[in-house]
Amino acid sequence: LNAKYSKITEKHKLIAEKLLSLHLTESPFNKLPAFEYDQLKKGITCASCDSFSLKVEGRKIKCTNCEHVETITSSVIRSVKELRLLFPENKVTTSIVQDWCKIVDSKKVIRKILAASF
Repeated sequence: LNAKYSKITEKHKLIAEKLLSLHLTESPFNKLPAFEYDQLKKGITCASCDSFSLKVEGRKIKCTNCEHVETITSSVIRSVKELRLLFPENKVTTSIVQDWCKIVDSKKVIRKILAASF
């Protein structure tokens, strides 16, 4: 394989030029649809089934749909990552995270999670 050489033909050059002309500098998959914060449904979703049907049980959150259990910390961190992905220009604050997560009532808990994780 290494010993064989081939000449670059005009056809090869045309293919290369065509590939270069079709090259995209910006991916069309990076574009998010237009939406506003107020339009979106708030709340933590289940990590397993994406249901909003969750309830707090001590330091854990349990899905009433599929019975999946997750710590409050990991579910809040996951929700904050989603929030930052959807609204990268917005500052993440305790109040915004509390509004976004809905199910976690304690600002103190959210503040501790944010301080430890971000």
